[in-house]
Amino acid sequence: MSLVAEPMESRWRLLGVGLLVFVVQAAAAYFCWLWVVLGALSVAGCGDYCNYELVGSAVQTQRWVGVVSLIVAFIALVLLAFRGRQAWWAPAIGLGIILVTTICTTVAVSVGTQRPDALGALMSLMR
Repeated sequence: MSLVAEPMESRWRLLGVGLLVFVVQAAAAYFCWLWVVLGALSVAGCGDYCNYELVGSAVQTQRWVGVVSLIVAFIALVLLAFRGRQAWWAPAIGLGIILVTTICTTVAVSVGTQRPDALGALMSLMR
């Protein structure tokens, strides 16, 4: 092999590993968004006591955090890989952000669809 081809192969290998982690991030973004949307369907049975704004905001937050983290991770992945640096950590950080957002938005949907009397009963049990 020539000295010129070797760095390009290394860059493509770095990009390949990063793309693998990026695919995992994209799948997680979709399934986490789906998880929050399915949780938000519980508003159908809650009537007047639901906080519809909180549930709607949680779903929108999950979607946009997923989209923005995918875009930023892909740009960082390509830039880092073609500069010859490790690039797998960019989508890994995006994956972590998506998972933390999913936990927060799932809690928000749960609180938004919680009956007020059930919340009071739960708090009395914890005393």
